[in-house]
Amino acid sequence: MLMSVIMPFSPSISYSMVLIRIITFLIVITVFFYRFYDMFLRHFVNRLYHEWFSWLINNIEPNAHGLKYGLWALDISSQTIKKANENLVLFIADKIADKSADTDKLRILDVGCGSGATTILLKKELEYRNIDCEMVAVDQNKANIEHALNHHFHKNIEFLHADPETIKTTDKFDVVISLDNAHYFANRSLFFRKVAATLLVPSGLFLTTDFVFDDAKYKNNIHEGLTQNANVFTNNILANIHRKFCELVFKIPECNMVNARVWEQQLCELFEKKEVTNISDKTFIPYYNYVISKNVGSKHTKKFLLHMFEIFCDYQPFECVLGVFQAKEIEKMKKE
Repeated sequence: MLMSVIMPFSPSISYSMVLIRIITFLIVITVFFYRFYDMFLRHFVNRLYHEWFSWLINNIEPNAHGLKYGLWALDISSQTIKKANENLVLFIADKIADKSADTDKLRILDVGCGSGATTILLKKELEYRNIDCEMVAVDQNKANIEHALNHHFHKNIEFLHADPETIKTTDKFDVVISLDNAHYFANRSLFFRKVAATLLVPSGLFLTTDFVFDDAKYKNNIHEGLTQNANVFTNNILANIHRKFCELVFKIPECNMVNARVWEQQLCELFEKKEVTNISDKTFIPYYNYVISKNVGSKHTKKFLLHMFEIFCDYQPFECVLGVFQAKEIEKMKKE
């Protein structure tokens, strides 16, 4: 039956007709697989991946559970996941220290805190600097909050189980932090608006590490012999395939898969930009490089896997950006 779908019954059918049948068959199979995966396998595969990856992390660094990608030095040989997170915390603490001069006691909101590992690192660093603050850390995963309460309890940190996009609070914060997670939100741009409109005090700080979709990358990987129209068409196909793949496997909503320019525009409409930096080479790329290096014993296997990962990094569609933004003052907001 399969052959009857994709092969002609007689020589009178043209090869173009055969090609059309093959393409139609592939489209039907792709749609069927997509729907089947979405309905029955998505949750299982994601859980399997996270449990397997947690095992890999625990195998090389037992105390790294729940930490973010961090900020890695150029030479990762002397680095660890915890050290990279400490580097990230130092960067954030420097920005908060500048803000602490404006108020006696800071209120800080950590949105998408995970299991609280990076939150507690930040709190300890601020205490070391004698910066008085209260922290509220929220995450939509109840198990993460339970882990935080059991392992990272602190009298001045309130861990809350809540949806980051619909946080209901009358309190306003001097600093809002969102690390490595806003791209997973149902609508990231609406979250940005909530931070600006209801969560931050005027002139408050919003610090974020976030992932954007690098659609310009495909333009460099298309054969130069293609015509302009073919180039655009092929770029769009590749970009859309990656978007659907990321939506299907990583549960990243398509509306969040925008490039760095659009991401920055969304934020600059609401905040004053203080700093925006592409930190891909200091975050997830060295992070996974480290995990591969430490989990593979064989020299040749390690070399092969690292080479394959390098190829993957050349073609993977994401960039990590670090942004520091300041809430606009009321007078400026009224003028706009």
